[in-house]
Amino acid sequence: MILTYNLFLGPFGGVNVIISMMGVLQKELGTTLEMVTLSIAMAMFPFAIFQFFTGALADTWDAKKTIVAGMSAYCAAALICGLAPNIWVFMAGRFLQGVGLAFVNPVSLALVGEIVRPERRGYVMGWMGTINTLGIALGPLAGGIAAEYDWRYVYYLIIAMSVISVLLFQFAFGDMPKKVKAAPNIIANLKRVGSMTAIQLVCMAGFMAFFAYGANLTFVSDNMEGVLHYSPTEVGTAISLGGVAGILASPVAGWSSDRFGRVTVSAVGFLLVGTAYALFSFASSIPQAVALFALVGAGQGFVWAGIMTLSVELVPEARGTSSTLFNGTRFTGYSIAPIVLVPLYLSYGLVPVLMIAVAMSLAGLVLVIALRKLVPVRAPAADKK
Repeated sequence: MILTYNLFLGPFGGVNVIISMMGVLQKELGTTLEMVTLSIAMAMFPFAIFQFFTGALADTWDAKKTIVAGMSAYCAAALICGLAPNIWVFMAGRFLQGVGLAFVNPVSLALVGEIVRPERRGYVMGWMGTINTLGIALGPLAGGIAAEYDWRYVYYLIIAMSVISVLLFQFAFGDMPKKVKAAPNIIANLKRVGSMTAIQLVCMAGFMAFFAYGANLTFVSDNMEGVLHYSPTEVGTAISLGGVAGILASPVAGWSSDRFGRVTVSAVGFLLVGTAYALFSFASSIPQAVALFALVGAGQGFVWAGIMTLSVELVPEARGTSSTLFNGTRFTGYSIAPIVLVPLYLSYGLVPVLMIAVAMSLAGLVLVIALRKLVPVRAPAADKK
């Protein structure tokens, strides 16, 4: 329960809470869309980069201490954001949020891989995806509601939720499961695991999936508010209602991953999200947006049920390291998408951005198909130690 709570809190307050209040932040902090978009990257970039080391650190240090330290930093960062008088202080808080989360996410996923039996791992990862999607769905709704009154309120909520997480880990969790001993040299371990072809394909597929998702979510949301003139609450509600589909789809995707194989399930997911991104070009109403966000949520559930599970079972003796490489790479995609695409969006509108999201999804499909010869068709009966 504590691990799933952390996986909820990260997407809830780390990124998606901003999506539905971008217009309000521009006015309240006296800044531009480019700067607000940059504040998304200011959280995601350190989140991605530090993850390349934190999971490997937990393999050789202590998982509980790693998670508690990260969540404490995340809590302090939320306080900075909530009190920020201008965009520069706000971005500093966002940067610290990203650093803190980098010490939580990959370690939590690696622990799931350590605790759960291989034949049940896809199913459990599906439920973890449900909790993650719940955070993705409720973040914009909470941000949109707060923006109608005072956007700072949502950060005060994040502070309270972060304190609960720290207290749970510090006083109520007990002994963490014994980790599998990894190579003592973290850099050498990263190089060893990162040189494996299957890991490289999984990481690149994760990058493609999250680049496309970040592009779609960021610019469709801004288009709904700035061009179609929907309120922050309406935008947040559309995203959140669409997220319900992801919540419902994730357990099914996890079960399907165990039954039909990780690669097959992820391939289906990439087809679903690619279709949704293409259709967003024609969406002009809240019901249409809700339906397409639902298709994206369901597709994401299938994408992650396959490749996220592979990221913690391909190298059993170094789950933290493989998880950290996977998460670092995929969140790099999310972090750079707004920065890379905002000039295109401001110059030519939403459609070219959506076409790039479609192309990235197709590239992800090709990558997971290439995994077919490198991974078992179905879940392994046992890990090789």
